[in-house]
Amino acid sequence: MLKKAFVFALLGLGLLVAKAPATLLDSAVQEAFDGAVRLEQVEGTLWNGSAVLVLQGAMHAPVAWQFTPSRLLRGELVWSGATGSALQGELTLNPRGFSVHKLLFSAPARLVLPLVPGTLAHAGWGGRLNLQAEEWLCIKDRSCRGRLHLHWQDASCALLPGQRFGSYALEFLGTGQRISLVARTLTGDVEIMGRGGIGTDARDATFAGRITAPPTLLGLLPGIASGLVYPDGKAGGLGIAYPSRHISR
Repeated sequence: MLKKAFVFALLGLGLLVAKAPATLLDSAVQEAFDGAVRLEQVEGTLWNGSAVLVLQGAMHAPVAWQFTPSRLLRGELVWSGATGSALQGELTLNPRGFSVHKLLFSAPARLVLPLVPGTLAHAGWGGRLNLQAEEWLCIKDRSCRGRLHLHWQDASCALLPGQRFGSYALEFLGTGQRISLVARTLTGDVEIMGRGGIGTDARDATFAGRITAPPTLLGLLPGIASGLVYPDGKAGGLGIAYPSRHISR
């Protein structure tokens, strides 16, 4: 009964906003990301349209989205979209929450990481981030299920010019109201390994691991990483902890 009522509500909503301009999306996106992400050259409606996705005023990627009316009969609002090689996937909304399917996202790290709190936004990150997910589902109780793969390729940092870091893989596993994280090094002179998690409140994030690197770099990291790294008593590396910790020896 609830599903049928939701279907009729969706049909009514569709009649009301069938002509809603796609420019409404730009306002929503700008508010969500404090102006760092926006849509320009917007055409069409909320259901079917196109625009240019602008990230940090630097990356411009054409994007198009299309609504799937047949899924209304299943009580779902479904859009598919793509920006060529930068972004593609399918978004589904239903009474329980939302999900994304076959998600692919690729962008320079210097444009993405400043959007994430606590990542030393002005460190001048280099390399490229590639995010992939076959399915990621979140429901109203803030629990999420699925698996996200993030590949950071050719990482670098302007605070350490000339230093080659490497490429890293981060895997996020959602099994409920906490998302686990595993980080590992694929290639490079700086090896980072560790585990962590994120709760329903993004501020409730933890990470613990270890970094090994050439001695000259290890000597610089404690002053740059603002307490995120610390001497762990083992040769050739440093401990990593988030939230940051300060250990006096």
